[in-house]
This record gives sequence, C-alpha cells and structure tokens, in this order.
Amino acid sequence: MQFNEVALQSKEQRLDSILEREDLLREVLHEFSKGRPCEATLVKRPWEPGGGSSLFSLQVAESSYFLKVKSNEVLVESKLEGEPAFKDTPSLRNESEFLRKVRSAAPNTPQFFEYVERDGHGFLFLEQLSPFEEGVARLSAAGLLRAYKEIEATVRKLFDMGIVHTDVHENNITFRNDTPVLVDFEEARALAQSTPFEQSLDVAGRNDLGDVGEMPASEGTLGGLTCLRRLEQVFRQLITPKVDALVRECNFDSACPYLKALDHGDDDRIYQSIKLPGLEVAGQRPLNDKRIDLIDEISRALFSHPFTHLDVGSNIGVFNIELEKRGLVERTIGVEAHHKYIELAQVLAFLNSCQRTTFIRAECGIDRLCDLIDGPSIDLVTVYSVYHHIPNREVFLEDLKRLGARYLMLEMAVQPECYDGRTWEDEIASLCAALEMPNARLLAYSDDYARPIVLVSREKL
Repeated sequence: MQFNEVALQSKEQRLDSILEREDLLREVLHEFSKGRPCEATLVKRPWEPGGGSSLFSLQVAESSYFLKVKSNEVLVESKLEGEPAFKDTPSLRNESEFLRKVRSAAPNTPQFFEYVERDGHGFLFLEQLSPFEEGVARLSAAGLLRAYKEIEATVRKLFDMGIVHTDVHENNITFRNDTPVLVDFEEARALAQSTPFEQSLDVAGRNDLGDVGEMPASEGTLGGLTCLRRLEQVFRQLITPKVDALVRECNFDSACPYLKALDHGDDDRIYQSIKLPGLEVAGQRPLNDKRIDLIDEISRALFSHPFTHLDVGSNIGVFNIELEKRGLVERTIGVEAHHKYIELAQVLAFLNSCQRTTFIRAECGIDRLCDLIDGPSIDLVTVYSVYHHIPNREVFLEDLKRLGARYLMLEMAVQPECYDGRTWEDEIASLCAALEMPNARLLAYSDDYARPIVLVSREKL
C-alpha cells in the first residue's frame, strides 16, 4: 500500500475543520432533520487521526443516526502498488458511492441515508451502530463465530462485485444488535481480481496487485495486514476464553432428545473428549481415543490419497477435526442432530483452522442425507456408537447407498434390546444385505466400552 502525501497533509491541515463552521453544521443538520429537533454529540475517533472525519452521534426526534464530516480537500489517501495512480476523489464522496453500490447486495454493511456536499465539506449520514467492543462482549463463542462468518460472507460478496474494501479489521466492524456490520468504505475501490477469493486482497492482504496495508501491533492489538486472515486470528483470541461455557452446555446424557436406545442416566460430562492444542477436556470417552488411531490406520491401508469422509453422529466433531489435522481427508463431513453439539464442533474446527471440515445438522433416518450432502461419493463412513440410536434405519441405509459409500466402520452396541432382540452380529448381517456390501471384518474392540468395531465393504477385504 502506498499513501498520497498530498492527501495526508490535507487531512492534517483540515482535521476537524467543520468544528470551526458551526453555522454550516447547523444548516445541514436542519435540512437533514427536516426541522425536527436535532441534537448532535461529537464522538471520539477510534484512533487518531484515523481517516480524519469528525464524527457525530445524532438524535433526531425518536431516531438515532451517525454522521461523518470531512473537508473535500481530503482525498482518498491510499493506492495499491498495482494501481496506476492515486484517486482524486474526496474520501467521503468515495465512501458514499460505494455504500450506494453495496447496500442492496451486502446486508452486513451500514444503512446509508444521505450524502451532501456543502461549502467544501462532505456530510455522510448513516445508521447508528454499536462499537466492536460492545458487540463482541455480549456474544457467546458460537455467536462470535457466526459474526466472523457473516463478515467473511460479506467480503466474498464484495469480491464477487469487483470491490476491494482494503481495510478489514475490528475497528471497522460495528454491530446492529448482534449483526456485524462492515463499515468505513473511504478507501474502497472498484477492482476486479482474477485470483481465487482465498487469495484476494481482502482475504490474504497481499497478491500481485499489492497489499492492503498494516495494522500496527501494540498492547492488546494484533499486528498484521488488514484482511480476513488477520481478523480470523482476532476472533480466535476472542472465542477461546468463551469455549468453556459452550462445553458445559454440551453434556451427554438421557436428556439428549436424540438418544433412542439405552438409559444414559445423568452426566455433566461431554461425550467425546477434547484433546486439541490449547484445549483439553476429559469426556466419557478417553482423552487418548485409540478409535481415531484405528480410523487412521485403516484409511491409510484402504486409500492411497486423501479421501472423502462422513462421520454419522459426529457429536462435537473430534473425529472430523483430527482426521483433517492428520492430513488424511480431502473432505470430512460431520452429521449431528443436536444443535449445541454442532455449535461446539464448528467452534473447535474454527479454532483449529480446519478448511476441509463441515458439519450438517440432521437426524439420520428422518432427514435425508442424500439431499443434504452434495459432491463426489463418500469413500469412508464412520458410525461410532450411534447406529442403535437411528430411527428408520432402512431410510438411513438407503441414503448411504445413494451417497455411494464405499466403506463403513461401525462401533456397535452389543445389547440385544438395541436391535429388537437380535445380536449385533445379526444386525451387521442385515446391514450388509441392505447395502449390498457382503464383506464384514471385525477389526477390534473399543478399550473403554468393549464394543466391536467392524469394517463393511462391497469389495473383498
């Protein structure tokens, strides 16, 4: 990023020039408010001098607004290295033009009411929003992740429109209730990029067009390019302290409405244990869960390349996350019915930078997986200690056939009441017949529950 020295000097010389023109400010406010009572309160800039606008909170009758005022001599101050020249547009006019472009396509941008120029000044009237610190303080770990994902989706929409924001960081994110809003389009520009979205300027911060500039590191502020990759780190820092509260909401016992067999009693523990960098929580299954190692070993024997994986009853997503972290999967999908488990799984995947892991909320046997999962056929399906809870198993098995499942690994409950009085061996035989997968191999018994783990396949093992 390069900066226009003329624009920077103009900003310094004309900083808060509207404060010397109270008559002009009153005149413009009177026109905007249409003569209704209007109270304007000067607001401190997030940092000095920042963009150099004078900021006001407005109360017009019962409505609140936000006003930015700046001298028209203060132009767009930045230029990407790949751009031929600096823009000669006043920065607030530039922002108003882009807000008009994006307001119908990006709901996470500020509501724009009016822009007027008068006597050498620009006046930009926007909706009143809450600052970043207030917005994130009231959000849970799952709420923070949703907020980040909404900003990411907004940046993608801008990319599709050929717009580069150039200044994506937490000081330019505000909140409308719990909805994050990307603000400050003063340095935005129309610039179509031929790179994939993941390598675009607002995501990566730097490509062959230049870079978007730096957020200086200071106490409590993460340094780095003002782009999504840095913002992702900021959100990880915010989410991490709030994970414990979400974990406490994800205990596994008979209160779970999706447990259809056996009495699980009362238990305040999670089911899968969490053993990830920076986070370790003992659950009902072991911290060092050898079932994951078994999936690792078997998949390396079956596949010579990264494979597609579906985990049925994925709980809090530990299998999916671990398989991606081990570099085994091209794509891994977790299907889970309980929304709280899905929330925690998504948070854990985000904290561990998982790009190939997705989670779908669905109840197997009721919701049709074949309608919810697209893409190539599934190489490996894991169904660990959940098959006996699935209602309408015929529907579930038909879904697996339609998804083109090549191999199944199942951890089977052994109690005959789980299978209408049949043995687990009889249930495996019935399953093989329904799937037209005649080969079944007993691989091991789980250490803690002594449940058989079986590999089922169409091909001879």
